[in-house]
Amino acid sequence: GEIISENVVNIISKAIDKLYSFNYMGNPILETGDNIKILNKLGDEIIIRIEKHELTFSAGGLRGYIEGRKI
Repeated sequence: GEIISENVVNIISKAIDKLYSFNYMGNPILETGDNIKILNKLGDEIIIRIEKHELTFSAGGLRGYIEGRKI
């Protein structure tokens, strides 16, 4: 009854609030607040909203780091 539905809400809330972070080749067109599609570790395609985006230029190449949450 009520306990089961409360547990389901907690599980869904944790899944939505999960922070995804990764390094990538870098793309200056992406900005904080943009929504992008990524593949999670299970190979599922999900959409996240970028909360943090860093770009660095090193050894002649652009590199990026993104943090975002599932929307």
